[in-house]
Amino acid sequence: GDQNRYEYVIAGQPLEQIAVAEPLAGSGETVLAPQCWTHVKGTVIEGAPIETHPDYHRLEALDTSKHTYPTIKQAAKRSAPSKAMMLDDYLDEEELERRLTASFRFIPRSVLKQLRTGSLRGINEM
Repeated sequence: GDQNRYEYVIAGQPLEQIAVAEPLAGSGETVLAPQCWTHVKGTVIEGAPIETHPDYHRLEALDTSKHTYPTIKQAAKRSAPSKAMMLDDYLDEEELERRLTASFRFIPRSVLKQLRTGSLRGINEM
Protein backbone atom coordinates (compact mmCIF):
# COMPACT_ATOMS: atom_id res chain seq x y z
CA GLY A 1 0.00 0.00 0.00
CA ASP A 2 0.94 3.64 -0.45
CA GLN A 3 1.44 5.94 2.56
CA ASN A 4 0.99 3.05 5.02
CA ARG A 5 -2.52 2.39 3.72
CA TYR A 6 -4.09 -0.50 1.92
CA GLU A 7 -6.61 0.13 -0.84
CA TYR A 8 -8.83 -2.63 -2.15
CA VAL A 9 -10.29 -3.01 -5.60
CA ILE A 10 -13.34 -5.17 -6.01
CA ALA A 11 -14.10 -6.42 -9.49
CA GLY A 12 -15.86 -9.21 -11.30
CA GLN A 13 -19.20 -10.23 -12.71
CA PRO A 14 -21.36 -9.14 -9.72
CA LEU A 15 -19.99 -5.60 -9.94
CA GLU A 16 -20.44 -5.56 -13.69
CA GLN A 17 -24.09 -6.53 -13.17
CA ILE A 18 -24.51 -3.79 -10.56
CA ALA A 19 -23.04 -1.29 -13.00
CA VAL A 20 -25.76 -2.23 -15.51
CA ALA A 21 -28.65 -2.49 -13.00
CA GLU A 22 -28.10 0.77 -11.11
CA PRO A 23 -28.81 3.18 -13.99
CA LEU A 24 -31.86 1.11 -15.00
CA ALA A 25 -33.54 1.86 -11.66
CA GLY A 26 -35.52 5.03 -11.21
CA SER A 27 -35.74 6.92 -7.95
CA GLY A 28 -36.92 4.57 -5.21
CA GLU A 29 -36.76 1.52 -7.47
CA THR A 30 -34.73 -1.65 -7.20
CA VAL A 31 -33.49 -3.47 -10.30
CA LEU A 32 -32.08 -6.96 -9.90
CA ALA A 33 -29.36 -8.47 -12.05
CA PRO A 34 -29.92 -11.91 -13.62
CA GLN A 35 -27.91 -13.83 -11.00
CA CYS A 36 -29.71 -12.12 -8.13
CA TRP A 37 -33.09 -12.72 -9.75
CA THR A 38 -32.52 -16.48 -9.80
CA HIS A 39 -32.30 -16.44 -5.98
CA VAL A 40 -35.42 -14.34 -5.26
CA LYS A 41 -37.83 -14.82 -8.17
CA GLY A 42 -40.06 -17.19 -6.21
CA THR A 43 -40.48 -14.81 -3.28
CA VAL A 44 -41.01 -11.38 -4.87
CA ILE A 45 -43.36 -9.64 -7.28
CA GLU A 46 -41.77 -8.45 -10.49
CA GLY A 47 -42.39 -4.90 -11.65
CA ALA A 48 -42.67 -3.53 -15.16
CA PRO A 49 -40.32 -5.17 -17.66
CA ILE A 50 -37.13 -3.40 -18.70
CA GLU A 51 -37.34 -3.48 -22.47
CA THR A 52 -33.71 -2.57 -23.12
CA HIS A 53 -32.42 -5.25 -20.71
CA PRO A 54 -35.02 -8.06 -20.51
CA ASP A 55 -32.74 -10.25 -18.37
CA TYR A 56 -32.77 -7.58 -15.60
CA HIS A 57 -35.84 -7.35 -13.38
CA ARG A 58 -37.58 -4.45 -11.66
CA LEU A 59 -38.65 -5.40 -8.14
CA GLU A 60 -42.22 -4.38 -7.31
CA ALA A 61 -42.65 -5.86 -3.83
CA LEU A 62 -42.19 -8.87 -1.60
CA ASP A 63 -44.73 -11.61 -2.25
CA THR A 64 -46.66 -11.45 1.02
CA SER A 65 -48.07 -14.92 0.42
CA LYS A 66 -44.49 -16.16 0.88
CA HIS A 67 -43.52 -13.78 3.72
CA THR A 68 -45.57 -13.13 6.80
CA TYR A 69 -45.53 -9.76 8.52
CA PRO A 70 -43.81 -11.20 11.64
CA THR A 71 -41.06 -12.71 9.46
CA ILE A 72 -40.39 -9.37 7.75
CA LYS A 73 -40.66 -7.46 11.03
CA GLN A 74 -38.15 -9.74 12.77
CA ALA A 75 -35.73 -9.56 9.83
CA ALA A 76 -35.95 -5.75 9.89
CA LYS A 77 -35.36 -5.67 13.64
CA ARG A 78 -32.26 -7.84 13.29
CA SER A 79 -30.82 -5.73 10.49
CA ALA A 80 -31.57 -2.29 11.98
CA PRO A 81 -28.95 -0.91 14.36
CA SER A 82 -30.20 -0.89 17.92
CA LYS A 83 -29.18 1.75 20.44
CA ALA A 84 -26.76 -0.71 22.02
CA MET A 85 -24.96 -1.07 18.70
CA MET A 86 -24.31 2.63 18.07
CA LEU A 87 -20.64 3.59 18.41
CA ASP A 88 -21.43 6.68 20.46
CA ASP A 89 -23.35 4.61 23.01
CA TYR A 90 -20.70 2.09 23.94
CA LEU A 91 -17.27 3.44 22.96
CA ASP A 92 -15.62 6.31 24.73
CA GLU A 93 -13.40 8.65 22.67
CA GLU A 94 -10.17 6.95 23.75
CA GLU A 95 -11.38 3.47 22.78
CA LEU A 96 -12.77 4.71 19.47
CA GLU A 97 -9.45 6.40 18.63
CA ARG A 98 -7.54 3.23 19.58
CA ARG A 99 -9.70 1.15 17.23
CA LEU A 100 -9.47 3.70 14.43
CA THR A 101 -5.69 3.87 14.74
CA ALA A 102 -5.48 0.07 14.56
CA SER A 103 -7.57 -0.05 11.40
CA PHE A 104 -6.82 3.25 9.64
CA ARG A 105 -4.96 1.48 6.85
CA PHE A 106 -8.20 -0.12 5.76
CA ILE A 107 -10.56 2.85 6.09
CA PRO A 108 -10.82 5.48 3.33
CA ARG A 109 -9.63 8.89 4.51
CA SER A 110 -13.01 10.56 4.01
CA VAL A 111 -14.68 7.96 6.23
CA LEU A 112 -11.89 8.14 8.81
CA LYS A 113 -12.33 11.92 9.03
CA GLN A 114 -16.08 11.51 9.63
CA LEU A 115 -15.47 8.91 12.35
CA ARG A 116 -12.86 11.07 14.08
CA THR A 117 -15.18 14.09 14.17
CA GLY A 118 -17.97 11.94 15.58
CA SER A 119 -20.27 12.48 12.62
CA LEU A 120 -21.74 9.32 11.16
CA ARG A 121 -24.29 11.22 9.08
CA GLY A 122 -23.95 10.32 5.43
CA ILE A 123 -21.13 7.88 6.07
CA ASN A 124 -22.89 5.14 4.09
CA GLU A 125 -22.66 7.39 1.02
CA MET A 126 -18.85 7.52 1.11
